[in-house]
Amino acid sequence: MSDRTTEPFRPAGNKRLVVVGIGIGLIALVLVLRFTLPGPGPRPAVSPTPDGLDRYFTFPVVGGNIDPIVVERERRLFESAVGILRQNQDFFDGWMTIGGVKKAMGDFAGAAAIWEHAGEIRPGNSVSFNNLGDLYANFSPDPVKAEAAYRRAISNSSGEDKNAFFWLNLFDLYRYKIMDAPKAFAVLEEGIAANPHVGDLPLRAARYAATLGDRTTALGYYRAAMKLLPD
Repeated sequence: MSDRTTEPFRPAGNKRLVVVGIGIGLIALVLVLRFTLPGPGPRPAVSPTPDGLDRYFTFPVVGGNIDPIVVERERRLFESAVGILRQNQDFFDGWMTIGGVKKAMGDFAGAAAIWEHAGEIRPGNSVSFNNLGDLYANFSPDPVKAEAAYRRAISNSSGEDKNAFFWLNLFDLYRYKIMDAPKAFAVLEEGIAANPHVGDLPLRAARYAATLGDRTTALGYYRAAMKLLPD
């Protein structure tokens, strides 16, 4: 008798089946990875969804009797800015542009939403808040919101040249919209204190006092203005 241990018989066909099965499994795995994992290059940019920034990117023409040439010009400007914003949502000037276009087209609610968003991404800016103040003062009247927006623009521009301009806007709100002369003068006094080297503020106060018939007050403001304004 032979001492060798005999191995059980394994048909050659079973080995082929195992190899084929493994091969099919590897192909399937490659296909799964091919379509689920990102490739080596940059991933394509995904446009914002309607639940995201796309709600700001519509172009409704709300105002009546707008010249079609103007509408088309504003549309091109709007679409150009939106194209940049889709690539760079932090582009502040783009938000200012499309807000201005919406205001020009009579979409005041849309303009307000955009400038509010701009204030969220740039809380220290003054321009978007001044724009909101103007919108709520003159186009979509809400004096409380207008005052708050102007005050924010003033606070954010302290020490800048445009600060005096924002004080004058707040003064106009009290003079023409709220029609409160004491508060209007108080605003000018605040503005003069914050901008002691700007002559436009006391000059505006002098003219306002004159329209009210207060010649003494008008003369005092006028003299202060003449010391600051060029000849």
